[in-house]
Amino acid sequence: MKRLIYILLVFLMCFGYAISQNTFVIDELMERYMESIEENDDVDLNLVREKFEFRLENPLNLNTCDKDELSDLEILSEQQLKSFFDYRNELGKLISIYELQSIIYFDLNTIYLLSPLVKIGNYEQDYHVSLGKMINYSKKSVFLKSKTTLEDKAGYISSEDHPAKYAGNKVSFYSRLKVRYENRMDIGIIAEKDPGELFFEGYNKQGFDYYSGHIFLYKYKNWLKEFNIGDYTISLGQGLILHNDFGRGKSALVTKIKKNSTRVVRPYSSVNENLYFRGFAATFSILKNLELSVFGSLKNIDGNINEFAEEYENQAVYASSLQISGFHRLESEIEGKHSISQKAIGGRIFYKNNSGYLGFNVFALNHDKPLIKQDKLYNKFKFSGQDLLNISLDYSYIFKRIFFFGEFARSKNNSYALLQGIQYIPSSKMEIALLYRNYSRSYHSLNSNSFGETVGTNDESGIYLGINLNLSRHWSMSFYQDIWKFPWLRYNISSPGYGNEFFSILKYKKRHKYSFYVQFKNEIKTRDFRDEDYKINKTFDRKIKRLRFHQNIKVNKYWELRNRLEFSSSKLNTTFSKGVMFYQDIIFRPLQFPYSFTFRYAMFDTDDYYSGIYAYENDILGESLIPVYFKKGFRTYINLRYRPNTNVTAEFRWARWYFPDETGIGSGTEYINANHKTDVKMQLKLNF
Repeated sequence: MKRLIYILLVFLMCFGYAISQNTFVIDELMERYMESIEENDDVDLNLVREKFEFRLENPLNLNTCDKDELSDLEILSEQQLKSFFDYRNELGKLISIYELQSIIYFDLNTIYLLSPLVKIGNYEQDYHVSLGKMINYSKKSVFLKSKTTLEDKAGYISSEDHPAKYAGNKVSFYSRLKVRYENRMDIGIIAEKDPGELFFEGYNKQGFDYYSGHIFLYKYKNWLKEFNIGDYTISLGQGLILHNDFGRGKSALVTKIKKNSTRVVRPYSSVNENLYFRGFAATFSILKNLELSVFGSLKNIDGNINEFAEEYENQAVYASSLQISGFHRLESEIEGKHSISQKAIGGRIFYKNNSGYLGFNVFALNHDKPLIKQDKLYNKFKFSGQDLLNISLDYSYIFKRIFFFGEFARSKNNSYALLQGIQYIPSSKMEIALLYRNYSRSYHSLNSNSFGETVGTNDESGIYLGINLNLSRHWSMSFYQDIWKFPWLRYNISSPGYGNEFFSILKYKKRHKYSFYVQFKNEIKTRDFRDEDYKINKTFDRKIKRLRFHQNIKVNKYWELRNRLEFSSSKLNTTFSKGVMFYQDIIFRPLQFPYSFTFRYAMFDTDDYYSGIYAYENDILGESLIPVYFKKGFRTYINLRYRPNTNVTAEFRWARWYFPDETGIGSGTEYINANHKTDVKMQLKLNF
């Protein structure tokens, strides 16, 4: 505790000085969008970061881009997008990035987030480049990566009487070939082996455990907007039936709640072995304002397979659940690998004009084995069977300063899901967002990713209000309130549940020199609590509070300091826990030197997992991490990057957890018989 007090004094002394330069905003964008990541842990952070990293190296030309490309940056609201293109159509090409300040609805903070990812260019884009020319002038890169945990986990330890439970060694390997021409062509091949998986032996005689590849074209012809062969993702509407792309939800960007609905097909370049389709997908421009998207997929997925189910007398086996970890280390994981054949087809008809759009979506899914969940009361209305069919209608419309958007969906069993949102910008000083959702308890969709409190679009209704205020040139304030209820039972909630969440942030920013914010979050959620006297579960409110102080200091053009102090508390019935975390980041990013690094030293002391504190961490290129800091301990990591020229980038990451009061870390096969855990990563990127 004395050490925490000392660091707090240093934190307060640092409050206030800085000198400056422009800085990268990827880390800020990632952390602000992923503020509630602990509630949505199926989000693929690597795909999100890759999009921002690509635009950092290949800024979008504001004078030639279209609405789909600018919207894809996930920064501007629909009103801001419309006002930008109205401005460009009326006054012509922009002369300077500073001209954005003249556009209605554009505030300084939005311009700050946007500026590193865009540029002002005068050349016209050629939309008739041949495939051969694209390949010839493309940027080609190879990634080679390896990572491991230095300490031995229980799953790797063997003896004469007890062989190791994990099939392979503890080292992971990753290789990737990428051929890219602007954002118009993307060819990629990925191979990966996770820790604990076999490599060129046993069930993996073909080498790596996971292979992925794609050929993607964007705006190849006037009539062909998107085309993909291989692995891809599909995003339709607001995610009520299908949305594999990163989607906005509750975050520090409180009014950015609408998902991007204009890009349907994207190439898949991640290693998450579940969030993609395999086959073909295309979007055709039928008329000037009318588009048609179609896709088909056939792949094998993992499942927990069981023998004979009475409900399906003609079936010899069924799946009790889907395996989504992507790991094939344990015998049960290996047995479930690719045990289910999945077929998917779907499409979208999309009409758009300057005021909005209207889309009709359809998605059908088939598994060769029925999915039958455990006979639990909270599973009563969950999907069981082999076939799913979803249709939906989504729309958006701008009327003066008000923007409407929404989606209505139905599943095969005639249950519905509804989402309706409104955004209103009365002036450049204020932005308001309101969203209502109502998802039937028996609505079925295995691939949905919509706005909500929990993963899965069913058994939830709620209303959300977010307000952003630009108080002055340097000060801004944002907050949201979300209230919801669960009409039916859920896992760990043995009665209909409810909850509400309040979030607020007060921020000060002085150009790129210095920023500081105070953030507060208060959550109330119903949860079961075991009454030992009566040996039954009772439902109570779990109350969680978090208070954060954070500042960024640009010391000079080489050095940046970031520090954070955060407090948390959790209460369920008579059980109370609290926590505190402090970290200091040191970032060295010189433009003219080949070396750079980021370093963090963190101290934390929490009573349990519920008072744990989440914090975004810098990582190597293409990776992101948001771990939870809990128990009592220390966290240290350093990322080293060496870039002698534009063709070679070498990276090394060392990260360690240290828990002085513990004798072991983790549980089961992941248990480490030590009070520390050390992770090491190495990556080499070659451009040619």
